[in-house]
Amino acid sequence: MLAAALAVLATPVHSTLFPYPWGSTLHAFRISLVFHNSVQMSGSRLSWGAHMFGFLLMCWGGSFASHMLLSLPAPQLYALGPWINYSAVHLFFTVLFHYFPIPDLSLTNTVLFPLDGLLRVNSVLHSLSHLANPSVNPLLVASPPYFTSSSVRPPPPAAGSSAARSTSGRQIGISPRPRRCAPASGASGARLTYGPAAS
Repeated sequence: MLAAALAVLATPVHSTLFPYPWGSTLHAFRISLVFHNSVQMSGSRLSWGAHMFGFLLMCWGGSFASHMLLSLPAPQLYALGPWINYSAVHLFFTVLFHYFPIPDLSLTNTVLFPLDGLLRVNSVLHSLSHLANPSVNPLLVASPPYFTSSSVRPPPPAAGSSAARSTSGRQIGISPRPRRCAPASGASGARLTYGPAAS
């Protein structure tokens, strides 16, 4: 069921009129609701430029951060699609909330919590998919926080690179499983220790 829902998020809203995926469109919708509620509670009167900038900053802060950590350019810097996708959704709801009241944030958070969870899973999987990019440092891809949580197999390091030299010969690191060591003199039984994995 989760796989089917994630597949729907990857499909475009309309192949001709709005050829942007449901995932980013629904994400823009949820952030727009939160942003409008925040502006209403603050009582501030923002200009159009400040209003749009604040909304896009809320939408793309995580995307910029993950791309910076992976040393990859964020798509918002070279593609027009994200700007049209998010701006169009936010402008639509801005005009809509000019004539209709903004829904209460506690109510929308309660009703739409399945959608929020699905969008978070989709964003995490999308970020992990960037690890297959050959531009990402293979040492980062092979690190436990990324590799153990991702099904993406890290690319082999190039011959002669620092990554290849660090992994050649004896494996350096902490063994994920305990090794059974011979008992010390005068001690009874074997003991389990963690240490460098045997080559």
